[in-house]
Amino acid sequence: MKMSRVEVNSVVIPKKTPQQEKIPQKQNIVKSMIGRFARWRSKGRHENLWGYSFILPWIIGFFLLVAFPFFFSLYISLTNWNILGARKFIGLRNFQEILFLDPRIWKTLYNTAYLAFFCVIICTIVALGLALLVNQKVKFISTFRLVFYLPSVVAGVSLFILWTWIFDPSRKGLMNMVIGFFGLGPIGWHKSEIWVKPSLILMYCFLVGGGMMIFLAGLQGISEQLYESAEIDGASRMRKFFSITLPMLSPTLFLQLTMGIIGYFQVFIPIFIMTGGGPADASLVLSLSIYRNAFEWYRMGYACAISWFMFVVVMILTAFHFIGSKRWVYYEA
Repeated sequence: MKMSRVEVNSVVIPKKTPQQEKIPQKQNIVKSMIGRFARWRSKGRHENLWGYSFILPWIIGFFLLVAFPFFFSLYISLTNWNILGARKFIGLRNFQEILFLDPRIWKTLYNTAYLAFFCVIICTIVALGLALLVNQKVKFISTFRLVFYLPSVVAGVSLFILWTWIFDPSRKGLMNMVIGFFGLGPIGWHKSEIWVKPSLILMYCFLVGGGMMIFLAGLQGISEQLYESAEIDGASRMRKFFSITLPMLSPTLFLQLTMGIIGYFQVFIPIFIMTGGGPADASLVLSLSIYRNAFEWYRMGYACAISWFMFVVVMILTAFHFIGSKRWVYYEA
């Protein structure tokens, strides 16, 4: 393109076209944007450093107390180690002993699965029933919620010592005194091979306050319009429960079942305090077996192998639970 010429004092100065005049403006805009980006990036780095400094204690705790023990236990499970001496690498012998050579471990797995299965089902039903009960708009409802929730926040050891007295097999035990009014008993409870597991399940039914509060939160998140529409259509209470409450509560129910499977498979404190795994290993569970092998018999390698065995079992059950949830869990769009 030819530029026009303007004569000033016998000097010929080329006149810029409008396109050439816009070039410096564009350069200034680009420089301004680069400067703003550099300042924003510097500010972002500064904020990131503050953020990482705040979560640094958690990161250190996670790697030292969770990640490192997790992978270190996998290594220990491949060794023969009595804690005090040197570690001897033996490969998969510990796992071979679990699967083929130790019949006691299968009884332990049965006891653990028995408690987990019935505790998950019964305690979930009890927690849901209590949540429905305290979801009513009546007087002093907060007091009732507190009464039902309070047992689940009492300190663990003292609570289980109390339950040891409640399940005392003599006639002085509270449960035997109660059933004695009906001409029954006394029952051996946690001293009986037959009653030890039912007594533990019964105890856990009184400790569902946390699950009750989670279900209560889920119930209060269900829209009242759904129930009003159902009432207009003439739906009964049972119909509303099975057609509205349960489907809308299915994500909460799924959460409770998942946490129950994981939690009840790791039950340790009540077994350790109340029964010690007895009588005749009737209440011996995997977590107690891990403790005994590690700190009583000093078979740390075998104990770590049992813990990984339990981890795999829980992972498999949880995976099946997640796969099956696609058919019955409803997430509101």
